[in-house]
Amino acid sequence: MNGKITVIASGGSGYFNYSKNGGLAYQSSNVFTALAHGTYTVKVKDVLGCLSLPGNAVVGPSCGVREGDFSSNTTMDNSLTVYPNPAKDGATVTFYSTTEEVCVLKMVDVMGRILFSMNAEAIVGENQFQMNLTGISRGIYFIVLERGEGVMQTKMVVE
Repeated sequence: MNGKITVIASGGSGYFNYSKNGGLAYQSSNVFTALAHGTYTVKVKDVLGCLSLPGNAVVGPSCGVREGDFSSNTTMDNSLTVYPNPAKDGATVTFYSTTEEVCVLKMVDVMGRILFSMNAEAIVGENQFQMNLTGISRGIYFIVLERGEGVMQTKMVVE
């Protein structure tokens, strides 16, 4: 048992906790060692309790670790993008979905106040939603996407 998984997380708020068993147990270290070969379901949770979508990491029987062995759907599912960033009058939110589903898109300030929330119908593939930022004060905000598989968030600056 010499396998190792190192998880690199970005976005979110504050510190992260990491799980190699689909969220049954978490640890503060992003490195899992002394692993037997097999497939591990990796999840990340931030200080606000927001969860990543699960990703599969495969520890191979002969080479210890096969880095980057996350499925392409997982990688695409975990992409939530806002542009332009920084933004002024408006921004575009994009994300990828593997299913048709209703999701909730929110803009939250650093104090946790919800500035707006909208229900959106996601289609299979890339989804784009326009945000009107007229009347939004300069500052740092979080764009939060709640969907059936979990919650994603990204930081946005309004100038």
